[in-house]
Amino acid sequence: MSETISERDLQITFTDDWIAIKWDECAFRKRREQYGKAADIVAVRGDAPERGNFVFEIKDYPDHPLASVHAPKELAAICVEKVRDTLAQLIHSPPIVGRPDEEPVDSVCRAFGSTDYPLNVVVWIEDANDPPLEITELQEELERAFRWLPTRGVTAATADDLNVLSGVSARRAS
Repeated sequence: MSETISERDLQITFTDDWIAIKWDECAFRKRREQYGKAADIVAVRGDAPERGNFVFEIKDYPDHPLASVHAPKELAAICVEKVRDTLAQLIHSPPIVGRPDEEPVDSVCRAFGSTDYPLNVVVWIEDANDPPLEITELQEELERAFRWLPTRGVTAATADDLNVLSGVSARRAS
């Protein structure tokens, strides 16, 4: 059964070969809120050859005159902090408060604690402002900011880009 996760009016649907958790709203994560910030979604794709751990950070800048779009360098720093804290929460959860009671959350924590799955970070940008954020400049900043992390890929994406990730579809709900 597929899983659809919403962030404001944005939606990501994951097929059955994914385990996806809305991490920043997950009860297990909220019990360790004092341990830092949280990315929006953590997910594990278990089927070979595309298996991997994924951290999704969603930034939605609506078409509104007061919408404040961060500069690429600042946005990359925000994303690094959220991903770093999320990884610490996932990997070090058992020593802090024990294993999660929820099976999907436990599976995700175990996958992130293993070296069997490559790590991918996806920063989903939806920017309706004119002019929109320059995605290639953000991509360069993300690669620079995440160079400390052994990832398979750090990607800046829009909904159209995410629709090419096998088993994932993304769209604006409205």
